[in-house]
Amino acid sequence: YVGASIGISAADEECEDEGQAPYVYECEGSTYGQRIYAGFTINQYSALEAAYLDMGELAKTINATRVTAETKGTNFSIVGIYPLGGTMNGKLFGKLGWLLWDTTVVDFSPTGGTVDDSGSDISFGIGASVGGEHISFRLEFEVLNEVNGKYSPDGSTLTFGSIGMAYEF
Repeated sequence: YVGASIGISAADEECEDEGQAPYVYECEGSTYGQRIYAGFTINQYSALEAAYLDMGELAKTINATRVTAETKGTNFSIVGIYPLGGTMNGKLFGKLGWLLWDTTVVDFSPTGGTVDDSGSDISFGIGASVGGEHISFRLEFEVLNEVNGKYSPDGSTLTFGSIGMAYEF
């Protein structure tokens, strides 16, 4: 199968002043993202999937200094499938994978700059699909990786909720 989806990516950034009075935070902790994917169905209960994700640009402002983080990556997953059957060919699925990611953080302060960071992390997700013999519609939620400490001092986990369509061969 092959497919594409669009959705909302978000960071778990609290965006609070952390008890320090001089700091004023403003977050845009979510943005639009997209993914394209291809998979190989092993049997009715399992599949292997590869996906390219563009998580968009997250941004926050601390005391009038804007910091952005843009993450992209390639995800390889094992998919467990629970067929619901019926005329709409419904399925529930869960994913466990490995994400190879790259994040670019830009600090717009006078002493800031651009930092590229990359790495790999475990990813996981859940979803459902319905459709006919070849076309299916998917609703998914995935937990992906952490944006590095330049964007958030303790790192920030990215999530991606999406809706998409797949063509099954």
